[in-house]
Amino acid sequence: MRDEYRKILERTAPGTPLREALDRVVQLGTGGLVVIADREVVSPIIAAGFELNSPFTPQALAELCKMDRAVVVDENLKTILYANAHLVPDPTIPSAETGTRHRVAEQTAKQIERPVIAISEERKRITIFYKSWRYELRDPIALSSQASQALLILDRYRRELHELLTELAPMEFERKVPLDHVAMVVQKAAQMIHLEEELQGLFLELGKEAKLLKHQLRGLMRGVRETLKLVVLDFRKAQDRPVEEVIEEILSLDPEDLLVPEVILKVWVIPRMNWNRRSPRGVSGCFPRSPGSLLP
Repeated sequence: MRDEYRKILERTAPGTPLREALDRVVQLGTGGLVVIADREVVSPIIAAGFELNSPFTPQALAELCKMDRAVVVDENLKTILYANAHLVPDPTIPSAETGTRHRVAEQTAKQIERPVIAISEERKRITIFYKSWRYELRDPIALSSQASQALLILDRYRRELHELLTELAPMEFERKVPLDHVAMVVQKAAQMIHLEEELQGLFLELGKEAKLLKHQLRGLMRGVRETLKLVVLDFRKAQDRPVEEVIEEILSLDPEDLLVPEVILKVWVIPRMNWNRRSPRGVSGCFPRSPGSLLP
């Protein structure tokens, strides 16, 4: 996800003043249209309305959204600039939206390249438009449930990785490490990193409500990236190639390719005939024990 999108989601996450205002509008059932832009950016497309220049508060924004037209808040979220603003974006700007409010929101966001938020009166959904990006905010309860399920999967992955590394210890000692086993270690670590990235996206939208979940994630990911790095170092076929570059290529594999050991090994592993001449670093001893199951 682009940084500019992440910043918008951070400002609309639960626990922020803007999200409090949006949730109030949803509860009131009036619907609303909110533009986050400075005066010089948005004023050219305002045909009517009145200037407020009053301090921004969630309560004030929610009350002003009871009017049919848009409310404009400055980009620092400090001042409500306009209320009941009649927006007139370029009608030739393409829009896939059918409702008037959402169509105006999309056209405005594309024209001024600033976030525009539409709150549906009937569906009670909050939709963000920014340039050509459209994002519908999800219910925090559903997000928390999804994150909890993902953490359970991550917990299982960690246990499986721990078992693979435990089996690796005697193989390293005897210098008889099957490359397929190495591929399985890399596969599991990569799957955990991908799932961690998905969870970070959920946490971004959850805001302050993700505090406990973040703590669980940190415990489950402890030592995973370090283990992956050590495995790559032990089996690099090109010693002059940066380990970070190898890991990046592994993580960029398609999910389907990540399930095929031969594809994983092809990225960086040394030929099997040369493995017995190398001195492994003892990867299995570097992975911390599981921080405990999330299962009851």
